[in-house]
Amino acid sequence: MQNVSFEHDPFSRNVTKYFLWLQIGALALVFLLIALRLPGLAVALSFLTMVLFLVLLVGLYTRYQGLPLVKEKRTLQQRAQQLQSVVDKEKRQIADTQNNRDKLLQLEKQERDATLLALQTAHIQRGLSTYSIQDASIPGVGPKLKERLSAAGITTALQVSPNAVSQVEGFGEAKRIAVVNWRHVLNAHLESTKPLALTQEQLQSLQTKYKSEHANNDAREKAACDKLEQTERELHPVQQRLHQLAPIKFLGYLGHSLSPKGYAAVLIALVLVVSQAISGVSATTSAIIASIPTATLTPTQTFTPTLTLTATVTLTPTITNTSTVTNTPTITNTPTITSTATRTSTPRPTQTRIPPTLAPPTFDPLQNVTAICNDGSYSYSSHQQGTCSRHGGVKQWIHKPPS
Repeated sequence: MQNVSFEHDPFSRNVTKYFLWLQIGALALVFLLIALRLPGLAVALSFLTMVLFLVLLVGLYTRYQGLPLVKEKRTLQQRAQQLQSVVDKEKRQIADTQNNRDKLLQLEKQERDATLLALQTAHIQRGLSTYSIQDASIPGVGPKLKERLSAAGITTALQVSPNAVSQVEGFGEAKRIAVVNWRHVLNAHLESTKPLALTQEQLQSLQTKYKSEHANNDAREKAACDKLEQTERELHPVQQRLHQLAPIKFLGYLGHSLSPKGYAAVLIALVLVVSQAISGVSATTSAIIASIPTATLTPTQTFTPTLTLTATVTLTPTITNTSTVTNTPTITNTPTITSTATRTSTPRPTQTRIPPTLAPPTFDPLQNVTAICNDGSYSYSSHQQGTCSRHGGVKQWIHKPPS
C-alpha cells in the first residue's frame, strides 16, 4: 500500500484564504494608522490580527485532530507503544533466564568441586589416621620417645605437626624434623592416590538437585520466547501501517489547507508570518516613538548689562547788574548833563561737570515674550495665529503681536 495523504478540505482552505486577505488588509490599515499618527489603534489592530492568527492555528489543529486518518494514526501509535513495551519486557525476561542459567551452571560446578575436594581431604585424613607411630620406623625416635608422643596425644601420622612435636620432652630439632618428614612422606603417597573425580552416583545426585531449577528456568525462557514471537507478529503490521501514515502531520495538513501545491503553500505561509511580523513591529515601533516626550522650548533669561552715562550739569549763574545814574540838572545857558553809569558784572556762570556713573544692568525676562501659555510656558511667536496652539492656548498676552 502506498503512502496516504490528506483529502481535499474546502472549509479549511477557504478559512486560510480569507484570513490571508484579511492579514494583508490589516497590514495596509496599520501603515495608514501610523501615517495618521494613531499608533495606539495601529498596535490594537496588530494585536487583534495576531489573536486571530492564533485562533486560526488552534482551530485548524482541532480540525486536524478530528480527521479519520489522524485518529487511526493516534490509535496505532498507542497500540505500537503497548506492543513495544511487551517486546522489551520479554527480551529482558529472556536475558534474565540466560543469566540465571549461567549462575546455575556456576553453582553446580562450585558444588561439584567442593564435593570432590571434601572427598580428597577425607581420603588423606583417613589414610594418615591408619599409620600408627608405634609401628612406624622413624630415624632417631625409639620406643621411649614414642611413648612420650603417645602420652602427649600424638599416636598417628594425622596428629603430627611441627608445633605439637616440639612441645614433647626429648624432641630436639633433629628428632622433630624426622617425625615431621615421616608424616610428609605418608601425605605425599596419599596425595598420589586421592580420587580425581566424583563417582557416577555423586554426579547424578548433583545433577538431580539442579535439574529442576534448570527446567524451571528453561520453561520461563521458552514462554518468553513464544510471547516475544507472537508480539512481534502483531507489531509488524502496525508498524507498516504507521509507516504509511507517516506523512499525516499537522504541518502537512496546514500546508494542504493553504494550497495543494507545496511551493505555493510555503509562499502563502511565508506571507502570513512576515506580514504579521511587519505589522507588529511597525505598530510597536510607532507607539514607542510616540511615547517619547516632545522637547518644550523654555525661555532662558540672559542678563545684558546696559551702560548708561548720565551727565549732570549744574549752572549757577550769578549776575549782579547795578546801574547808578546821577542826573544833576543845572540851569544854565548851556545845559550840562553828566551821566555816570557804573556796571558791576560777576564773571560768567561756573559750569560744574559731575563724572558719569554706571547704572546697574537691568533685565526684563518678558522683554521678547509674546504670551504666557496655559501650561506655564512662554511663546515667542510673531503672529497671533497659532500662538500656544500646542500648550493649551494663550493664558496672558505680554507683547501682543499683530494678527
